[in-house]
Amino acid sequence: MHEAQLEKIRLLLNQDNFSQAQALIMPILAEEPENIDALFLLSEILLNLDRFDEAHEIINQCITLDPDEADFYTSRARIYMLQDNFREAETNLKIALEIAPLDPNNRAILAHIKLVRKSYQEALDLADSALELDPENILALNTRSAALMKLNRKDEAQESMEDALREDPNNSFSHSNNGWGKLEQGKHKEALDHFKEALVIDPNNDYAQSGLLEAIKAKNPFYRLFMAYYFFMNKLTAKYQWGVIIGFYIAFRGIRALADNNEALEPYLTPISVILAVLAFSTWIIPAITNA
Repeated sequence: MHEAQLEKIRLLLNQDNFSQAQALIMPILAEEPENIDALFLLSEILLNLDRFDEAHEIINQCITLDPDEADFYTSRARIYMLQDNFREAETNLKIALEIAPLDPNNRAILAHIKLVRKSYQEALDLADSALELDPENILALNTRSAALMKLNRKDEAQESMEDALREDPNNSFSHSNNGWGKLEQGKHKEALDHFKEALVIDPNNDYAQSGLLEAIKAKNPFYRLFMAYYFFMNKLTAKYQWGVIIGFYIAFRGIRALADNNEALEPYLTPISVILAVLAFSTWIIPAITNA
């Protein structure tokens, strides 16, 4: 009954005209409160307006009305992702994949979540399975390259990054992902070029903005050393990160005790203990110092 209006709303969504889209959809829902297509579009509008709680409430209505629609679980997963609740996002994507197991986009999103949660091999396997279904899936290509980088398969990662840019040279996210990959390889000048290009395409790309800042700071040789340590630590899960920090602390205490009991060695051991202390706390103090 309202298909022409709904199509116009979809067009407005694609044009990022969310306020006008919302204004057009409310009369439809006033007339048909359970119009599931209108409800789904409203949840997408609210999601893009960062009104996550309202979007969540509406998508829950959609799922109640039709619990067998995979797109509704995908949408709810996206809401959870934007709220940094990756566990619930993963749960919803798995439901979506049970309903539509051959959907490459859901596999790519789940791969991205696995990457964020530092399950790098699972992220790679899911990205590969998404690319078997859709070789041009940009999110899968970028997730694959990032997972390969974390697994220290740098040549393959570089090839995957180049594949993503070949598929869509004007994709801001692909340039950002390539920039972060270059940073991890210690190529800060090349990284800077990719972040600049990403921001020309999309000036509001937070991922590129933060990468640009890191690339600028990486001009400092000392900061490049810190970044190498940061990327090493960032590959580790929280448990292993604390293991490294505790290891530094134990080594620091042992060296201090040795220095206190051996005056002749103290001039040599004190700098080592200072370096260990700085390394242990560098992920907290160095970014603040360099930003200042």
